[in-house]
Amino acid sequence: MAFADEPPPVDAAELVARNPADAVITLGDLQPAWIASLQSFAGFEGCVRYGDGPHQYTQEEAAERARDLPAADVLLCHCPPWG
Repeated sequence: MAFADEPPPVDAAELVARNPADAVITLGDLQPAWIASLQSFAGFEGCVRYGDGPHQYTQEEAAERARDLPAADVLLCHCPPWG
């Protein structure tokens, strides 16, 4: 389940309870109040490697880093998973 750029149609926790998902992913510019009812968050920095700058990862490097993330209701990330 993903939330992106617009508030969910109902409370986020209620939406997740009604529609069980393996993961809840947030993308875009979210207002904290839109997802405040969800209980735990994990964050993933960076994006797919496109140059020599910091915080850029290959898919394999990102997968390794993702394995260390704690279980959470919401994954906050700069770049969408796999893409």
